[in-house]
Amino acid sequence: MTYKVLSSLTANNVNSADLLKVKTDLLIIAVNKKTSAAPELKGLQSSAQSLVKESIKEINGGSRKSIFLPAPAKVAAKNILLIKEPDPKAASFLVLRYYEGIMDLVKSAKAKDFAYLMSSTTSKDFDLTWAAEVAARTFESAAYTFNATKNKTAKPITVKKGTLLFAGVTPATLRSVRAAVKLGHAVGEGMNATKHLGDLPANHCTPRIIERKTKALKKDFPALKISSLNEKDMERLKMGSYLSVGKGSDEPSRMMTIEYKGGAKDKQPIVLVGKGITFDTGGISIKPSPAMDEMKWDMCGAASVFGIMQTLARLKANVNVVGLLVCAENMPSARATKPGDVVTSMSGQTIEILNTDAEGRLVLCDALTYSKKFKPSHVIDMATLTGAVVVALGSPATGVMGNNQPLADKILAAGEKSGDEVLANKMAKNCDVFVMDAFGASHRKHSSTFTISKYAPITCGGILLIDEIKNIEKFFKNPTKPVLAIIGGSKISTKLNILKKLIKKVDAIIIGGGIANTFLLSSGYYVGKSLVEIDMIDDAKKIINLAKESNVSIPLPEDVICSNSTNFSSKNIEEVSNEEMIKDIGPKTSTLYKKFIKEAGTILWNGPVGVFEDKMFENGTKDIACSIKETKALTIAGGGDTISAIEKFINFNDLDYISTGGGAFLEFLEGNELPGIKIIKKI
Repeated sequence: MTYKVLSSLTANNVNSADLLKVKTDLLIIAVNKKTSAAPELKGLQSSAQSLVKESIKEINGGSRKSIFLPAPAKVAAKNILLIKEPDPKAASFLVLRYYEGIMDLVKSAKAKDFAYLMSSTTSKDFDLTWAAEVAARTFESAAYTFNATKNKTAKPITVKKGTLLFAGVTPATLRSVRAAVKLGHAVGEGMNATKHLGDLPANHCTPRIIERKTKALKKDFPALKISSLNEKDMERLKMGSYLSVGKGSDEPSRMMTIEYKGGAKDKQPIVLVGKGITFDTGGISIKPSPAMDEMKWDMCGAASVFGIMQTLARLKANVNVVGLLVCAENMPSARATKPGDVVTSMSGQTIEILNTDAEGRLVLCDALTYSKKFKPSHVIDMATLTGAVVVALGSPATGVMGNNQPLADKILAAGEKSGDEVLANKMAKNCDVFVMDAFGASHRKHSSTFTISKYAPITCGGILLIDEIKNIEKFFKNPTKPVLAIIGGSKISTKLNILKKLIKKVDAIIIGGGIANTFLLSSGYYVGKSLVEIDMIDDAKKIINLAKESNVSIPLPEDVICSNSTNFSSKNIEEVSNEEMIKDIGPKTSTLYKKFIKEAGTILWNGPVGVFEDKMFENGTKDIACSIKETKALTIAGGGDTISAIEKFINFNDLDYISTGGGAFLEFLEGNELPGIKIIKKI
């Protein structure tokens, strides 16, 4: 069962002649002050004589935002819609609203298909690919109309096809926007599926109905493996907690499993668990009657999982994901669970239910236990704890809780990555002053670190952020010579721009870790099975040559600690065999590096020089840390692994400054203007 409204949504390149040949019910053209001179419109303006020109003038100079025109002779389109383009400086959410408005006009025109000439209708912070994805997603989502419970006189949706036209883009750009359109269209379809389940009233969206709709997905998405548990299955699995929620309902509980395997066979799946209480009265602990109708939305967690799984299948995504739709009704009756009842969960724990409106955690705890059978890498639980979140965090916020902070950070970043303007605006309304004090997030254009500054009455930098900037800039502004940079880590590709930047600022660079292996290989040394980036050898050579031209020393390891399947040993770099891996610098190299550190006036440290997490290969990084501790030079360090090394071998107060940023620290060193710093530069 598909929830796609637009059966086709494509992207094509056009020129002046092509635009006349576009066969469509409605040709939509974004109008701005440059439109009259646009090459792709010359043919159209010529065919339409003065009609199009005058209409463009009227939109640009007057109060009208759109004009419908009958297509002139020689134009294949039946009708033309001229619509005023949003301000290029407009916030991204206004661009989204703009696309929604276009679809409203398409539906009003009762067009079966449309073609939209993309122009410069992008946010100043986003490119054409972003615009294509957002347009496709929004057109599909906005085309959706809920008619499922309306009578037969309800007018069906007429629009079925759409085309995004791009004027004069390169083949590479066209490939990018086509991929973006495909992605946006699939996500829009998933959104429609989620909205449809959410829009259905509770009597049209029971656990058994969701079960049927879930099984129907198999017809359109054969890659999905779908199964379900009924109440007898739950009894067999001893899901007493889950079953307690639906006891008061005549509608039996159901839990559906949707499996999608698009990744490697041995890759552990991500499990998505969606709360699907199709109606929540609160049970015996009944909710207040005002807005009780909104409790049909207590199944939106399951609806979201439903939409996500079909989107993954549509895109043939390279991931393994399992979706659990945890569905039940929470109703009061003579059979309903009573406050004070004790039930036993699938995990064997007993639960005293003091409030039957705790239905979410009761169904979800058994679902989470059940999820273990899939041996997941991560489990993401989507619940609608609306009341609790509103009380704790306020209406603009979404609550995220977990036992895995990196995963929680990724989820938060996904929510903020687009720089959601609506969210930022709501957050800004709660403050008089926005203080940006998160250097570690200053390289990201997130709602809470960047976009909020557009709406906050006053924006300023915090003490920690300003302190970070001042201390890191000490390294670049009149540092005490000689200036030494210590750059370690696994991949040269992540540090290439930093190395190029540093060569202009330092007197010497110590290179360690996997990065050093690539440099050694580029210099003609064998490194056996060591971690290297073969495709970066030429770049390493260029760095070495650039350093020579700038009279910058790059001392490479003279000896190393190697390991094979049976043992480890110290060897001169010329003696590394094909079966060995370099894991650390050797004692001679360590002595050489300590000399550089002792003579330095300013030191920047980012990255270990070996696999210091293993005690057998910690000495190189340990010697670096202890030497920095003893030096009188200005010492600055940053980066996650560097912090871990400092914590392991010395104390934080042994250095002059330690940056709290990881990626932000690296980007700042590269010389990039960080968004979170840019917004406070005026201060």
